[in-house]
Amino acid sequence: MKMEKLNILFITSSDVSPLNGGIDRVVILLAEELNKLPQYQVFSAYFEIKHTSANIFKKKIKVDEKNMLSELSDFIRENEINIILNNVLERKKLKFLLPALEKISKQEHTCKILYHYHNLPGFEKASIYPKMYWMRLKNGQYKLHYFYKLMLQLMARLTRNKLLIRYWVKKYRALYQFSDKIVLLSRAYIPVFANCAQVSVNDKLVAINNPLSFSESIKIDSIYSKQKEALIVSRLDEEQKRLSLALKIWKKIESNALLSEWKLTIVGDGEDKLYYQNLVKKLKLQRVFFEGAQNPEIYYKRSSIFIMTSAYEGWGLTLTEAQQMGVVPVAFDTFGAVHDIIEDKYNGLIIPNNDIERYADKLAWLMQHDEERQTMACNAVESSKKFHPSEIGKQWVKLLFAPS
Repeated sequence: MKMEKLNILFITSSDVSPLNGGIDRVVILLAEELNKLPQYQVFSAYFEIKHTSANIFKKKIKVDEKNMLSELSDFIRENEINIILNNVLERKKLKFLLPALEKISKQEHTCKILYHYHNLPGFEKASIYPKMYWMRLKNGQYKLHYFYKLMLQLMARLTRNKLLIRYWVKKYRALYQFSDKIVLLSRAYIPVFANCAQVSVNDKLVAINNPLSFSESIKIDSIYSKQKEALIVSRLDEEQKRLSLALKIWKKIESNALLSEWKLTIVGDGEDKLYYQNLVKKLKLQRVFFEGAQNPEIYYKRSSIFIMTSAYEGWGLTLTEAQQMGVVPVAFDTFGAVHDIIEDKYNGLIIPNNDIERYADKLAWLMQHDEERQTMACNAVESSKKFHPSEIGKQWVKLLFAPS
């Protein structure tokens, strides 16, 4: 069957760059995969510039909130855009973008609008954590939005989230109403999103996993020469990432004389770096090393175990990065997609949420059993291949050509 020509417009918060984070890395991988096929042309629309952009789009446009409707309409018409793939998460930007897209969809009847939801539906409830903002203020981080967030979250606790739930439903329903398809990161999220939007589960809600980050996986032989090193690659943000739990777990590891050769490396930066450094001192940890914001690939290649303690994730891109590099992931069971990635005891370990004792015990077991750990690492590399960009790209091609 001959395929028609498709011009796809990616809408993002910032000019697409791998330095912007996980969403942009996924956009780049998907755009690159579509660029390999002659029937596709990819375009970009964005709100702001943060970093040097990725040079993968045929044309780009920076849109202004005030003139968004006219700018986007003209760009879509001039470049004969067939499909809009909206990747914007921020509430303030969606406030302007969604009404504009609704009007554009009525003007351009051949233009299909997809919303790629890059998070865990309902994550907002998990992110109610007033203690963190109070701790930041105590540390002397006197930022106005911290006071605002603290007051908002205290009010949410007092009202048992009733007002916020009403607001969240409105937001999810708007995303649902103004899109032809909602693309989620896991099939486990389909009923969750439907519940958030208070709609029935239907074929408007679909799921496509995220692709692998690195162009090549580690060679299996390299697994057997890895260091006795555990790794965290994360934004240093206690509200979501909960690295305080990781450090408390590591305290138990350092207390075990049989594990004295193991060290913990933390790659990443963020607003709670000072808090974590102070916690390391308070817990008297000796083998924890902060590396700052770095390209994590070299750390994955040498490390043996990957630690994740997040309160929630949309996908957990670092889990598949770890698996691709033969690093055995250990994660709390806090988001549905973790089961898409980790098969417990086969290519990683899944720990019941907040069970620090079991996490530490399983981590210690993994450190002491080289053969089992290396087998899991080999399984992780092999199982990660199902997330290769070419495989994920096929699913997107099928979706993009599906009738509205």
